[in-house]
Amino acid sequence: MEEEGATNSGTTADVRLLAIASLGKFKDQRGKVEPILFDIAERGQARLRASAIRVLGEIGTREERFNTLLQDALEGVLVTEAALDALAQMERPLPDLSEAVAQVVRTAWLRESALDVLDRIGGPSEKIVPFLIEALTDRDPGIRGQAARALGKRKYRTEEVVAALSEALSDEHYWVVDAAVESLGELGRAAKSALPKLKRIAEGVRLEPAQRPSRRKAEHAITRIEAEE
Repeated sequence: MEEEGATNSGTTADVRLLAIASLGKFKDQRGKVEPILFDIAERGQARLRASAIRVLGEIGTREERFNTLLQDALEGVLVTEAALDALAQMERPLPDLSEAVAQVVRTAWLRESALDVLDRIGGPSEKIVPFLIEALTDRDPGIRGQAARALGKRKYRTEEVVAALSEALSDEHYWVVDAAVESLGELGRAAKSALPKLKRIAEGVRLEPAQRPSRRKAEHAITRIEAEE
């Protein structure tokens, strides 16, 4: 009997998950489905909450309470991934959530998703830059490269950022070096202190294996930086 009860419980949960997912098809009736989804997202079990949050992002809810909901979700564990998925789907950026997303960069299994969202929504440099610079020292070269690209794309033109990207030019992985070179070029004249290292790469002087594929990009970055001087 216990086994049967457990099976029925699991089946009921699965049915609910399917029902929640189906609500995502009714974007044109957002006013009707949002109250249902918010009720589940705020008070349901973790799996159901996660599903409701994803669907709210999918239908592009414009309710201000969604900000609070995502803030709470990003501070949790089980529904954090759903909150990131929802943010990634939303048409309207929510920069006021950038600090909460940045905190997730430190969560091992969600770092990549968090960086993707952070790159999309941006945010104040004083809140975002420390997390991106910290990510430049991550054990995963993919994360390091992602962080380097985000710093350039968002054009965080500070001495601290330039110094961190300059250090990344010596990374042992070509993907990271490539990203750092491109980002320094994006920063323009603010990155002039990185010119000696970039010129060494461009000239092919005593290069490490990871630096060799970036010679042409280094030349381009130098041109961009010097053009703004």
